[in-house]
Amino acid sequence: CGTVISAAVPSFHLAILVSALATMFLLTMAYYQVLLVDDEVPPPHVLARLHADRQRASSIEVSDRTQPQPKHFAAQQVAALRWRPAPPKLDAPVDMKTFSVVLPCAFEGEFAEKTVWAVWENTDQSLLKEIVVVDDGSRPPLRTVMSTKLLAGGPDVPPMRIVRHEKTLGLISAKKSGGDTASGDIIVFFDCHVSPRKGWEQAFLTQMRRKNDHRTIVVPTITSLNPDTWKEIPSGSGGKTCFILWNNDFTWLYNPGRDAPLMSGGLLALSRKWWEET
Repeated sequence: CGTVISAAVPSFHLAILVSALATMFLLTMAYYQVLLVDDEVPPPHVLARLHADRQRASSIEVSDRTQPQPKHFAAQQVAALRWRPAPPKLDAPVDMKTFSVVLPCAFEGEFAEKTVWAVWENTDQSLLKEIVVVDDGSRPPLRTVMSTKLLAGGPDVPPMRIVRHEKTLGLISAKKSGGDTASGDIIVFFDCHVSPRKGWEQAFLTQMRRKNDHRTIVVPTITSLNPDTWKEIPSGSGGKTCFILWNNDFTWLYNPGRDAPLMSGGLLALSRKWWEET
């Protein structure tokens, strides 16, 4: 092909450029044909045969590799090389029964206590082990603006603990401090100005147990909250997943289905085991 192009194009540099473009075109078409042959994941027995073929091929001389390859062999090799997370291999099932709700708070004032009470009142209290408020350098400290009843604790009071940073370290550091001190089976990160719907914890459990994988992460639908009444605004917009634009910004994706391509980042739940493993 290069010889024909060189003969047809008198300029040496132009001939090189045309040859390169033609080569790229041919390679692209060849790869495209491979993808068209079989874009599905090979079944387990095919993957096993590919592995056996590789093992056998590595033990013989190159000169002896004269046997013809089976049809669609190239496509099967490409599919076999695609990375997929292996299912977890655990000695025992991971408990997913109790919740630790972590609230990273910086200069939230009275919103922090409103959120604590809202979580307590809208959650099955037999499942809620604790609410961890991370005071990320608030001035004045959140402890000084919270009610005496909440700080004193008791049977009818949210099981709250306060972890304080003397200076503001940022959202991620606040989440890490709260996650590290959490003791529930499931760690839930909420913002410090939310009011979850009743039954949210059962919805979380359903999704987290759906695939029997402790690495499942759940994100809720985020709606609008009236800061005066601390009630959800009826018919307010809600989003739970987002996607990246070409300018590196993101926008909300509504009704995406059950599995989300990208988390919003602020509100999520994961097992404490997955938190510790990562």
